[in-house]
Amino acid sequence: TTTTSTTNTSTRIIIDWSMSSENVCEFSGIGCSPSGHVTSLDLTGLRLPGTIPSEVGLLTKLERLGLGGNNLTGSLPSTLHLLTELQHLEVFRNQLTGHLPSDWSFMPKLKRVLVQSNQLTG
Repeated sequence: TTTTSTTNTSTRIIIDWSMSSENVCEFSGIGCSPSGHVTSLDLTGLRLPGTIPSEVGLLTKLERLGLGGNNLTGSLPSTLHLLTELQHLEVFRNQLTGHLPSDWSFMPKLKRVLVQSNQLTG
């Protein structure tokens, strides 16, 4: 039943996103500042497949990136260095590979990094 619950949640969010207005701040899993900047992306536990797109680096006001508990593959995007406001990076329990950044100073506000249960090195 856990799989069914997770699948239903994932499907519900995808339907919600496709049926929503053009205002991404109204989408499930997305939090925004009063000025309309995306500050939180929480898609934890949805078992989503695919890779983390490099375009995530365009969300320069992002404070929390919650992608744990999915089926994401590939490496962390090189555009992470653009997320200077990021405080929480949560990509645990995926199938990510490659290297963790050797220098985290480009994210001076980073407080929490959860990367366990992947094949990341560094």
